Amino acid sequence: MVLIALFYFSGQKAQAQVVDQTISNYEKNKIQIFTVEERGNLYDWFELRIDKMHLPEKVKEEYYSIILYYNVKMSRLDDKDKKYTKKQVLKRMDKYIARQNAEVKEILTPEQYKMHLENYDRLLKSVRKRIEETDKIKE
Repeated sequence: MVLIALFYFSGQKAQAQVVDQTISNYEKNKIQIFTVEERGNLYDWFELRIDKMHLPEKVKEEYYSIILYYNVKMSRLDDKDKKYTKKQVLKRMDKYIARQNAEVKEILTPEQYKMHLENYDRLLKSVRKRIEETDKIKE
């Protein structure tokens, strides 16, 4: 019984080390195209836009889940370890956006979906501009 517990806790420690190393590698490779303050401002702006969509709570949770899923995917595209060019980053980002839009279209009313497209388009203009301007991603 003690032996089983020892293996269990050893496994936990090994998993924690793998997670720590993964986070460390992620942090080394992460490129931030916006400052913390800019990201906060974008988040606040987007939150206000979502509030104006008047989504029912269940739909809002599902909407956030979809947006977050694709946001995480897109935020990794410019990591140094990916070695994508700006053109490749933008092309892959467009694919994720198309998938995201297809998913949110299924849960939103036509009016809400129109608002989503308008909001996200404004947000993406800032992202695209910053990607094109940055020297942190190779041409």
